[in-house]
Amino acid sequence: AAARRWQPGEVGVEQVQLAVGEAAAILAPEPDGDGTLTLTFAVEQDGLRVDLGLTGPGSAADRAPVPPIAGAVLDAAVDRWHVLDGGRRFVLHKRLSDTDDDE
Repeated sequence: AAARRWQPGEVGVEQVQLAVGEAAAILAPEPDGDGTLTLTFAVEQDGLRVDLGLTGPGSAADRAPVPPIAGAVLDAAVDRWHVLDGGRRFVLHKRLSDTDDDE
């Protein structure tokens, strides 16, 4: 819903969805694992920020590094992304560019 209010155009919304799905799959790779995956969307002046975090029993150990193919997907989908807290948190940034208004 936050991505729709942000109104970056259909391509921008699809890119955010792709990046969120990719980051979520890295954070919570096991469907029956323990823990809670939280997502926070923040519409900022220049775009959208998405914060994904894994908390609870399944988040205690440091996560594996981001696989190269996943990094390439994130690079293509958002403008900036960071892995924090030993791999238990992702922050994604998608700017609203001038070209998004034309989509």
